[in-house]
Amino acid sequence: MTDAVDLVCGPASPRPGSEHSYRLTRRLGAGGQAEVYKAVRLSAGVSSTALTVKVFRLNPDGDREQQFNSWDKGDAVLMDLGGRGAPNICRRIDAFYGPPPHQLGEQSNSQPVPYQVLEYLPGHDLRELITERLGRVDAVTTLNSVVDILKHLHRPQIPGAHPVLHMDIKPANIIIGPDGGAKLIDFTGARYYTPAHLTTISYTRETAGPEAYQGKVGPSYDVHGFGSVAYFLVTGASARTDSPGHEYSVPWSQLRRHPVLEANSRLREHLLAPLADNPADRPLTTDLEQWIEELTSLVHSSHVPDLGADWGPSAGATTVIAPSAGAGHRPHTPSAPARGIQYASAAALAGAAARGTASAGTSVGSASVSSSPVSAAPVSSSPISGSAAVNSATPSSGGPDSTRLIDPAAFNAAPAAPPASSEAPTTMTPGGWSPSPQQPPSSPLANRPGKDGQGKGGYASGRATYSPPSEKADHNSGDYAPHQEEEVPPLLGPPGSLKRGSELTIIGMLFAFVSWGIWVFDLANDDLGTNFMMFLFIAAMSIGVFFLARVIGGYIWGRVFKAQRRTARLAHLAAGSFLAVIAFYWLGQVSLFTEVGEWLGDLF
Repeated sequence: MTDAVDLVCGPASPRPGSEHSYRLTRRLGAGGQAEVYKAVRLSAGVSSTALTVKVFRLNPDGDREQQFNSWDKGDAVLMDLGGRGAPNICRRIDAFYGPPPHQLGEQSNSQPVPYQVLEYLPGHDLRELITERLGRVDAVTTLNSVVDILKHLHRPQIPGAHPVLHMDIKPANIIIGPDGGAKLIDFTGARYYTPAHLTTISYTRETAGPEAYQGKVGPSYDVHGFGSVAYFLVTGASARTDSPGHEYSVPWSQLRRHPVLEANSRLREHLLAPLADNPADRPLTTDLEQWIEELTSLVHSSHVPDLGADWGPSAGATTVIAPSAGAGHRPHTPSAPARGIQYASAAALAGAAARGTASAGTSVGSASVSSSPVSAAPVSSSPISGSAAVNSATPSSGGPDSTRLIDPAAFNAAPAAPPASSEAPTTMTPGGWSPSPQQPPSSPLANRPGKDGQGKGGYASGRATYSPPSEKADHNSGDYAPHQEEEVPPLLGPPGSLKRGSELTIIGMLFAFVSWGIWVFDLANDDLGTNFMMFLFIAAMSIGVFFLARVIGGYIWGRVFKAQRRTARLAHLAAGSFLAVIAFYWLGQVSLFTEVGEWLGDLF
């Protein structure tokens, strides 16, 4: 058991030995914010049944207080949901501050860090189950379980209960237990749907909605995550993907063009409805059960490959992987298997045990973990105004679930509490999803396919700073206005895009500066100040060329063709080309180059 450990931890309290209250027996994985262990609770020499202990790991480059506050918000939400009796979630058992895990008998002088104790769930996450063909899963039951969670989160029926956004719903955060039931984990980034609580936004580039970058999220953000789960169950691939060759990803990555969907237009239109770029074009939370029924019918009538997901009308005859000594991952005491459940073969079980519990993409408790140093447990970034910047939160091997951050520009919208939702039943049509009467017509971006090919590794997630919702009616707030004004993209492009491609302008500027210097040296006069002012004037003109090209491109490319603008390479190319033309003009005035040109002309 390569991940076996023998460490202890516990709360820092006056009781002697309290820091040894939990014994950590196995390292299950590491996330961007935490390390996760299998553990037992010790009391007078007696051990409890298995638990999951999540140890918060501070980012040394981040603000310590802000990280503690971020952790506390997620912990408070999960504790509240447990008290409400929310279905199909990982239960929180305890939380405390204490020294980092250490050997028994060692004295730890490190500062206390937060801990979270969760129930232990045996099973496998949905991504691992389908990708590695560990067993079969009832797709309809799984999707309905997620919908049950979302209805409880978005529309709580308990008086005084605040709506909650999970903000990181994806296949890796759904655990399929040995009884075939599905549970949602990783509430680290969950927040109450109030401006005071939504100071950071969790996102995963392959599964999150584009609105994360704009700092405006609501229940439809979780609906997008639900759509990514449905997309994965049908295709076995992530819903969104980056363009090939992009080193860093951004939240508005394009929808994937998948051959299964390209061959089934009705299925494609229906499956992409929850994944629409415009949140107002997505189904409402209360519409999702009917949406699942229509999806099931379309899958049965389409030639969809068998990926290990069953699309029967009921939860009967679901095949799942049986628990084994090396394959239990999650905090959950399984109930007796339902009648008709089939188990994977002994060979499959042996392979699962050999892989171990820390295989890439395995989720533990409420943290997404992987064998790589960084997983999808999001890292909180400080609220920053200004241009977006994408940076690695922690060192990453680049494998699945590597965590990245994005800092969008802050918005100045006035804070507004979410109004009461007035959702109405939706209607279904044979041709695909039909939006509710309260919703505006479907956006042309709703069914827009992305690039071919797989994304980079697994799910990379992080946090974006949040801007409070504006006072106007917004699909995100639950008040779905039928005439919501379409957002006009900025002419200069999204924040952070101006610097992408700047190497072209820099090369042109350096070439122009060197050419200007050669020209001035060849003049051999004393009027250096006037010549330098000429160079500054040319540099200023190149800046004007850049912004002029950017504005023209923003109008034509962004507003006329409604295309997404990731870089400013064309504008930088225009500025660099302008500088290169001026540089060649200066070189043409140098006597040496003139003589060389004449000599070459005589040769040819």
